[in-house]
Amino acid sequence: MYQLLQFTEHVLVGPD
Repeated sequence: MYQLLQFTEHVLVGPD
């Protein structure tokens, strides 16, 4: 579940 949160964070904040 946490992995999904990390993925979402990267999408919102961006890979940079």
